[in-house]
Amino acid sequence: MQKYLVRLPQEMRQLMLEAAEVASACNVRIFLVGGFVRDLILSRKNLDLDFLVEGDGIGFAQKLAERLGAVATSHRRFGTATVFLANHLKVDIASSREESYPQPAALPVVRPGTVEDDLRRRDFSINAMAISLNKQDYARMIDFFGGLDDLRRKKIRVLHSLSFTDDPLRILRAIRFEQRFGFKIEPQTLKLLKAAVKAKMLHKVHAHRIRDELILLLKEAEPVKQIERLQSLAGLSFIHPSLTRRKDSRSLFRAIARNTPIRQVSAGRMSRPAIPKLAQKGRAAGSPWGKPAAAMRFRAR
Repeated sequence: MQKYLVRLPQEMRQLMLEAAEVASACNVRIFLVGGFVRDLILSRKNLDLDFLVEGDGIGFAQKLAERLGAVATSHRRFGTATVFLANHLKVDIASSREESYPQPAALPVVRPGTVEDDLRRRDFSINAMAISLNKQDYARMIDFFGGLDDLRRKKIRVLHSLSFTDDPLRILRAIRFEQRFGFKIEPQTLKLLKAAVKAKMLHKVHAHRIRDELILLLKEAEPVKQIERLQSLAGLSFIHPSLTRRKDSRSLFRAIARNTPIRQVSAGRMSRPAIPKLAQKGRAAGSPWGKPAAAMRFRAR
């Protein structure tokens, strides 16, 4: 993986070396993970670093922030932190963990785990790769689940048969990545996706989580294609029962994609009736949910 790392900007490579030194001093192991690794291999620009720490990720983030003169914010429930740097770089840091789902579509129960545990809990094989930044095996690729091969074959593949049951929002993410990269959802994954749709798993997800995923989808380069693929595979009734007629819903989302600045959307209070109200309210005030627009940040991973 060395050949991929040398392509990165010098300031980013230097940051990785600093992070590796801090990790060594903290007696933890550190890895690049997830969407950053995927985009690095695909030669796609991604300036948001994702570090996985096998150990205390929050403690590591605080030490890294001190060393760099930066600011760190933490989220102890999930063992995650973000370090904001003066040069506009942002580093997301997570403690390696394993997850279990007490019931379908619920938020997971989180426990400390290994790097393999952490990669195993991820949505698709192409997002379940890591690159070591540790001195003893710097730039070593970690790919337990065939993600590199799926990248080469342009396939979207889940890691286990209950993936869409545990987190039905992976249905939207599968479509988002498929359309973004020009990949295909591989046959067994597609079969599992359709089974989850038939079981109405998306109807079990909280409206705010649906909203957040739809915003990410609408931020894509070709949001109408995304919506059309979503409608063909899952329908849109999980957003609201009235979104059943293909022609009407396509027109609605075409209007949103054409006229709405997706980076400025309502920061809250979405309910499932909110989107259909848009058609009646004339796409109110720059918000696809029919509420006053407010700045909101969503990461398209």
